[in-house]
Amino acid sequence: MFCENCGTKLEDGALFCENCGAKQEVPNVTPGFTPDSTITASVEGAPKVPLKEKLKKVPVYAWIIAAVVLVAVIVGGVFLYIKAHTIDVNDYLTVEFDGYDTMGKATVTIEEEFWEDLYEKASFKDKAKFEKEDYFGSYYTEADYMEEQLSKKIKYEIDPEGQLANGDKVTVSWKIKTDSIKKKYGVTVKGEDKKFTVADLEEVESFNPFDDIEVSFAGLDGHGEANVEIVNEKDVYDDFTFSVSDNNYSLSTGDKVTVTFGAYYDEETLNQYCAENYGMVPTVVEQEYTVEGLGHYITNASELTETSLADVIEDAKVELEEDANLSEMETMNSMTYVGAYTLIGKEDSGNDTYLIFEMKVDLKDNESDGTDTVTYYAACEFTDVSINEEGVCAYVSNYGSLYNSFNYESSFGKKFYYYGYETLDDIKSDIEQDASWYTSYGYELQNTFGSDL
Repeated sequence: MFCENCGTKLEDGALFCENCGAKQEVPNVTPGFTPDSTITASVEGAPKVPLKEKLKKVPVYAWIIAAVVLVAVIVGGVFLYIKAHTIDVNDYLTVEFDGYDTMGKATVTIEEEFWEDLYEKASFKDKAKFEKEDYFGSYYTEADYMEEQLSKKIKYEIDPEGQLANGDKVTVSWKIKTDSIKKKYGVTVKGEDKKFTVADLEEVESFNPFDDIEVSFAGLDGHGEANVEIVNEKDVYDDFTFSVSDNNYSLSTGDKVTVTFGAYYDEETLNQYCAENYGMVPTVVEQEYTVEGLGHYITNASELTETSLADVIEDAKVELEEDANLSEMETMNSMTYVGAYTLIGKEDSGNDTYLIFEMKVDLKDNESDGTDTVTYYAACEFTDVSINEEGVCAYVSNYGSLYNSFNYESSFGKKFYYYGYETLDDIKSDIEQDASWYTSYGYELQNTFGSDL
């Protein structure tokens, strides 16, 4: 016997369904009544024939049809019973996509109605007790109870969950303890893997931060350093900058260095911040560069040309004019580079280099209107002069003018005091004499004047 309302199998003679509570129609049978297999059927004016004999005359196909109908009724009842006690969680599933294109995030929600319907379909020991005692209310509902009891047995995974772009596919897969739930609550919970297409993520611009920088290398081979210069001042660089890998202070030609944008942030946080505050996201956050253009200490005076020394010469001129300390009566007319001496150490240990200049100073006496011009020679000392692959010289330290001085008496009778030498031979001789101490310790003295020492 099955419930006419929900299909639940009932005990014979049950007046109400134990599952849904529906009242059942039970045929009235007179107590003690036993059908007589020999009952005969009569029609007025016809001979009486036993009912058993009439049944024998029913065609076989009629019995087959009756059997089919009976099976259909039974199967239909079973189907209704199963349907009444089965719930598909996918029918209550929603997936939303939030964020920006290429970095969206999926959020899965199981609607509250799922837990409500699950309670209605469930059959368990305390259910009648709960309903009898009005156990549930507005603050704690049937749905709350079912979610509390079964949420750990109905779990899902979504793949992928983040870094999503419009058009991507994500899959929600279920891990449901079906047997355990059915055994205790009399209901079958099912849920097959389901795919969703990512859509409606906000579009943002992209930019390559490495298009906005120039990376150069300075220093000596084996002791080089990478320098990063931002050449496009986007607002985003007010918050995020570039960093160079840890080996940045001992670089050699051919080494690799990695420059990172926003190094102190994980990529997801960086992208999210850039999108929200600047409306764009970086397409890449790391880029590798090959070290090139590093210099080496000069090993021969022939590397010291007026072209290669151009930057050093300009620094020397500034130093020499400052050291000259000219008065109001003196005006620097010209400073002309004339050549260099260099003391080269052993095994690439550096050098001491002297750049020599011809100095011309114009003199004028306002009292007598007398004028004159004095010519002298001065040298500026630099340590560890190097030259890079582009033929440009640099140095470590600028020691300023060589310590030497002389007095000059002008044509209008006034004397002037200068740091320097009166003749080129004087300054050459002084440098060569001082260098003799260094050469005794293995240094080699060379010059750019083309004469042997």
